[in-house]
Amino acid sequence: MSKYSKNLAGLNAQGFVVSAALAGETTYSAFVDTAPAGEIGVFLESGALNTDALVAGERFFIAQKRGGVNFNGATEVFVHKTPLIDFDKCVFSKTDYDAPVVQVTTVGYNGTAGSSLNIDLTVPGTQELVISARCTSPGNQPFPVEEGRGISTRVTDVEYDVVSQMVKDINGVFDYERNQDDSFIFAEILSNGSQAALPAVTLTTNNGDTLMTYSGAHGLSAGDYIGVLGVLYKVADAPSSVTINTTIPFAGVSQSGLAAGTTTSTHGTVTYVDATTELGVRLTATDNDTHFVVSVQDDLEGATVTETTAWNQGSGDGPSIVEWEKEAIIFSGVGSTVNAAFKDDYGQPTAIAAAASNYDTYFIDISQALAPSAGSPVAITNHLGHVMIAAVTGGGGIAGSLDTIFGL
Repeated sequence: MSKYSKNLAGLNAQGFVVSAALAGETTYSAFVDTAPAGEIGVFLESGALNTDALVAGERFFIAQKRGGVNFNGATEVFVHKTPLIDFDKCVFSKTDYDAPVVQVTTVGYNGTAGSSLNIDLTVPGTQELVISARCTSPGNQPFPVEEGRGISTRVTDVEYDVVSQMVKDINGVFDYERNQDDSFIFAEILSNGSQAALPAVTLTTNNGDTLMTYSGAHGLSAGDYIGVLGVLYKVADAPSSVTINTTIPFAGVSQSGLAAGTTTSTHGTVTYVDATTELGVRLTATDNDTHFVVSVQDDLEGATVTETTAWNQGSGDGPSIVEWEKEAIIFSGVGSTVNAAFKDDYGQPTAIAAAASNYDTYFIDISQALAPSAGSPVAITNHLGHVMIAAVTGGGGIAGSLDTIFGL
């Protein structure tokens, strides 16, 4: 599932999300009586807690204490458990947490190397520069397109100003009525201009704002260029000795007290020479779910397009496990009222997954054989079952304990 598609994955599985320590109670009955909400345990058919590797011939079940709200609105704790599982009739597998990677594609200069945008605005006549990005994320059909256009009509036009038109267009700066579709990328301008540190002042700015505030006198004026986290901005005006407005809103993560310096992790003044300084446009996906392709058109066709950072969906990141738990709750039956208007009458479980956590995921695929109570020969039916466990990484040795129990 992603932000583009809320359809269920279609796997009818019992799901468990584990953030607390594994059960310390030695028996299932003690677990039911005293275990806190969120605790999970693997128990043998006898009811004894199992902490070592499961072996052939054993039957086991998994149980977890779950918090919830009952029909009276009071908090209660109940047990969510699997049926008995034959060790000999299941397969265990695990997927370690794999951090998702947000896609970054650049046009022209990519921040460290690469060719320029290959434009020459001194050629008489109108020039139109176009960057087009098409979202290729599954579930987002018919794959929307975002375009940025910059138009030059005079040989005296400054390259930065024309490129900034494309960036503003992509970032929705011109969407005054706010009826444009949600963006799946945002754009920033890169350059190879040298950066110098401003005199011992820190910088504070917010995403989407043109206002930047310094901790001391900045000495800047309209037309100057600055670098913030490696991105090139132009000063539109300086309302005071400690504030400026830029021609393009700040598109990065909001900053508070950013240090001055000469690196891409600091801020400072930048030397920009029109038609000499290399420029590039960096396009970054707005989230982990999004990937896209980029093309350049019209008078920008000579520019180089580089996939600077390849997209990786990853596995076990917090937001995806939050969505997965919702599906698991529905399939488990304990949350069948979660979307109902009358849920307050019947209660609902408390979610465990946290968007800020990362998870290792475990999969138990079961093939249970059912024989009717009749004399041989009989037809034996195999029923497939699935159990999925998302265990927070590094959380009290949870993953390590499950590795031992499941032989992974």
